[in-house]
Amino acid sequence: MNQYRTATDKDIPVLARMAADAFKTDPFFLKLAKPTFQSQADYVHFLIRLYTVLFKIELKKGFGVLILVDGELAGAAFLRPILNENNLTDFLSINALKLFRYFKGGLLNRLLEQSARAKAPCYQYKDKHTMYLSTLMVATNYQGHHLGSRLLNERVIPILKTRQIARLVLKTSEFSSFQFFKTNEFKCFDEQQIRLDQKSVPNWSLAYEF
Repeated sequence: MNQYRTATDKDIPVLARMAADAFKTDPFFLKLAKPTFQSQADYVHFLIRLYTVLFKIELKKGFGVLILVDGELAGAAFLRPILNENNLTDFLSINALKLFRYFKGGLLNRLLEQSARAKAPCYQYKDKHTMYLSTLMVATNYQGHHLGSRLLNERVIPILKTRQIARLVLKTSEFSSFQFFKTNEFKCFDEQQIRLDQKSVPNWSLAYEF
């Protein structure tokens, strides 16, 4: 039986590991971050640390919704108002010392810069009636059971309808995610290639209009 609840700081360690597992093959990280690391373990450890910080920021600026199956955490969505844009100050404000070495090496700066480029098309809707979906994920052992669609359509969208939200926007680098959101009535309004160090990553921006 599926259940839903709001995410809290106590959920972040489990969610960060889930995100690292779910997104380690995302082209954005696979092409722009993974070559920096000597081992798969170091790469995954970086993603866990990164998502630990990102989810803390998202809960500070927005909210998270969880889906549970028979009491076990199976997926999550994180949202925030598009006006609450993340920046370097957010990382410093939550004392993200565990990421310091990635700042020092330049990796995190490059990823933040390219992420900002990828998100840029979404900011054409920079108004109080637009929400940004920063993350929608399902644990790998629960994928293929339509939990992402259920979380989106049974919980996320109904919540936003009660808040007088006009649209929900997002960006993705994964073609399978692009297809997923199109199947769930999102419309693509921008497509581009993110380039860094002779590497190219596709990027789609999509919106759900209420």
